[in-house]
Amino acid sequence: SEVLQKLIDNGIVIELNTSPPRMGYPEIFPSKSLLKKYYDLGGRNVTLGSDAHRLEDIAGDFEMAEDALSGLDLKVIMFRDRWVVETE
Repeated sequence: SEVLQKLIDNGIVIELNTSPPRMGYPEIFPSKSLLKKYYDLGGRNVTLGSDAHRLEDIAGDFEMAEDALSGLDLKVIMFRDRWVVETE
């Protein structure tokens, strides 16, 4: 939680990455429990990524991200050239 707190204190937004299930892992990263800890420490924003190296993987497993975010008041934000351009 010290690392999470440093990220939050420095305004760094974490990425909810949906690629692990495509590589055989059971859940996306970070896990729902880690997202909750991030929220409890004061984190409020996340960005989504699918690590798509193939066209068919773009936005892959985003429904798992939706599930992981349910019950948490985390806002999904989008960046373009390091600037926030869109929020959910």
